[in-house]
Amino acid sequence: MSAAIPPTFESWFAARHPEIRVAGARAVLDLAEGGATVPFIARYRKERTGNLDEVAIRSTLLARELWDRLENRKGIVLESVERQKKLTPELRERIQAAADLDTLEDLYLPYRQKRKSKAVLARDAGLDGATASVRECARIKAACGTDFRLLTPGIRPAGAIAHDQARVATPRQAVRAGADYLVVGRPIVTAPDPAAAARAIWHEMTLAARRREPAHPMATSVT
Repeated sequence: MSAAIPPTFESWFAARHPEIRVAGARAVLDLAEGGATVPFIARYRKERTGNLDEVAIRSTLLARELWDRLENRKGIVLESVERQKKLTPELRERIQAAADLDTLEDLYLPYRQKRKSKAVLARDAGLDGATASVRECARIKAACGTDFRLLTPGIRPAGAIAHDQARVATPRQAVRAGADYLVVGRPIVTAPDPAAAARAIWHEMTLAARRREPAHPMATSVT
């Protein structure tokens, strides 16, 4: 098998834009690097670009930006795989020969290292729980296990005003998502009958908990 040849900008550009002469594209890049604008190049430097219009000039500049991103990403990928001691000569050649970002990322996918979430880091550090919104509960439980306790704020009974809370959920939604402890504030302390409001929330939690097997007894904190 012959070795893959890393593309140069000229060969890569010619394959992507066969309608634009490479010599004209190179002239555009040189002029732009010197501070010339697209209208100026199109109107006053036709002899250097081969009469390229503004559309072709912009396509050339965008192509160069894409090429730079591609080459920068290749460097990052090569460094990452090499750091894992998994960079073979064949893989290096394939990465260097990648002509687009999608191909490059497909090559990198088996070697991409997943970042640990803050909840996983907390568990690994010896903590047995964390604070999480209802949207995060299921994902965290899946990653950390059902014994990892979750405290969920922003609880509002159905129909209650959200106030300044951006991420709210009903007690039922939070329990179903995997929350172990709920933080409920204004819906109780501002209610005409706080005790009755707390009992109603507890009742909703109890009904929801019957549909799942909680790792720990449900609890409510009033703030």
